[in-house]
Amino acid sequence: MKRHVLGTVMMIGGVILAAGCATQSNNAAGVPEVQARDRNVLTGEEMERAAGDGADVLEAIAKLRPHFLRQRAMTVSGRSKGIPVYVGNTPYGGVEALKGLRPMAVRQVRYLSGSEATTLFGTGHAEGALVVTLR
Repeated sequence: MKRHVLGTVMMIGGVILAAGCATQSNNAAGVPEVQARDRNVLTGEEMERAAGDGADVLEAIAKLRPHFLRQRAMTVSGRSKGIPVYVGNTPYGGVEALKGLRPMAVRQVRYLSGSEATTLFGTGHAEGALVVTLR
């Protein structure tokens, strides 16, 4: 009897866990919606809503995801190399280059950790990288 009850409890727990891990649902139109916000992704829509008229992508990031811009690593000389920015997989410069982009032109900005950026782009990414996807 105890085994049957334990098995039932485990099965119900598994179903609840699986339902809780779901990250998408469909809205009334049947279009998938993301329920949980990824703290390493900033969408163009978020930037447009929060940044205001005339704001650039750098200003929007500073306001909405300041941890993207936080200094994480130092060189041997004690200076930061800065966080590189990529548009797609093409080097775009440092974060100052984001001043030339408007939120309405951007689909998303994703922060990659140092290890993720090094895996994708090679060495020299101890501070991570920002990858911009345009619309």
